Amino acid sequence: DKNGGGIAVYPIESEVTERLLTCLTLRARLNPELRYFVTARVRWENESARKLIENSLRRKNVTASTIAAVGGLVEL
Repeated sequence: DKNGGGIAVYPIESEVTERLLTCLTLRARLNPELRYFVTARVRWENESARKLIENSLRRKNVTASTIAAVGGLVEL
């Protein structure tokens, strides 16, 4: 949320297709305040891994080193 500064981390419940990834990539390019990351569903469903991902992505400044420390994340 660019006005309030809130950061949302949530899964997309639809099938991941090449078209969806392309749309999210374009949306992120057009809206610099939006960033999208992907990870394997099995990793997200692991509760401890999910909490680590959520905590890492809720930081104000998510850097390449933050993503590398979490592991298994790719930014679109």
